Amino acid sequence: MYVTRKQSLRGFFALISITVVSLVLLFAAVALSASELSGRMALLSVDGKMRSEGYANACVEYARVFVTNDASYRSAQYQRFQIGSGTCTILSVTPDMPGAGESLIRASAEESGAVTNVVAIIYSTTGDLISFREVGTF
Repeated sequence: MYVTRKQSLRGFFALISITVVSLVLLFAAVALSASELSGRMALLSVDGKMRSEGYANACVEYARVFVTNDASYRSAQYQRFQIGSGTCTILSVTPDMPGAGESLIRASAEESGAVTNVVAIIYSTTGDLISFREVGTF
């Protein structure tokens, strides 16, 4: 039996079709895998940010204790604390700022590359919180 040119081309087209379909499926699998990986990395980033926010809050609470014990307390230098794998720093405590009987607290925290900078204003005598906000940079 002789193989005609038409039968020979049919096999060639089948082989090329299978190759193209395999490549499309391979690229689809790689794309889905990459999106899954980036999703997991985003979750890790969110987790680090949440932890750094908690550490910054802890620094403000620590400073509130200092101010409540001494209404004229002023931090002379940065006070850094290691909390697990993160760090928390009380950058400054300024009495009578922005008003008399109030203290301005600046704190920063870092966890897994995520940084949170916060500014808090408290009543110096009671330690009650007047305002608390996150800022981009100091």
